[in-house]
Amino acid sequence: MEGEGGCGGRTYLMEQMQKGNVETVQTLMSVLDERTRKELLQARDDNGSCCLHYAVYGASVESMACLEMLLLENERYGGVLDMAAKDFQDESTPLILSAFTNNTFVIEKTLLLTGTNGQQEVLYERDKGNATIAGHLAQRARGDKGMKNVLAKVIALAGPGGCGKLKRGEKTYLMKKKEFSGQLNELDCEQLVYIINYWRLGFGKLNASAMTEKKKLIEIVLMATP
Repeated sequence: MEGEGGCGGRTYLMEQMQKGNVETVQTLMSVLDERTRKELLQARDDNGSCCLHYAVYGASVESMACLEMLLLENERYGGVLDMAAKDFQDESTPLILSAFTNNTFVIEKTLLLTGTNGQQEVLYERDKGNATIAGHLAQRARGDKGMKNVLAKVIALAGPGGCGKLKRGEKTYLMKKKEFSGQLNELDCEQLVYIINYWRLGFGKLNASAMTEKKKLIEIVLMATP
């Protein structure tokens, strides 16, 4: 993560967000005039990271509290921060970047704040390597139940078709189906049942003990593709 190092162009706000200094960030936002506040919020470092990325770089309870506070404060002033903002180097959104922290709290908090900020479409964004947040989480889910649970939650929130927006009849259908199937294969029956129940696919209330055939569960999820 480039923003952790000596990247140029960092603002004081970025540094305080990364350090998790909530009071300092709150004071800064309250004393600045509207124009300066807006410039700081939109500022990018030399790698294209903004203050939202820096909160995720911090990967702590405090830095995430800064992110939440900043979103709420900005809303109070009538603005909406762009959670789909991508850095220049890897084209990572704050949500995609959160996967690289390998910290389920940071990922889930970023996911929650993305949703409460009314920017559900961020779930479908891809980085420079053409990977979605689900793709990055799938790479880290093997043998990690916490990461499996977060991956399942992300897929459930993305809706049928997943983060890759799998859709029948499209030229990219087979490629995206392979991608989505790979992500589902990293989950256990418990998480697959969670997705099926979340999407209310018409099978009644399933539980993991009643449905233990993983292949069948994956077929049910794939059948929900629009």
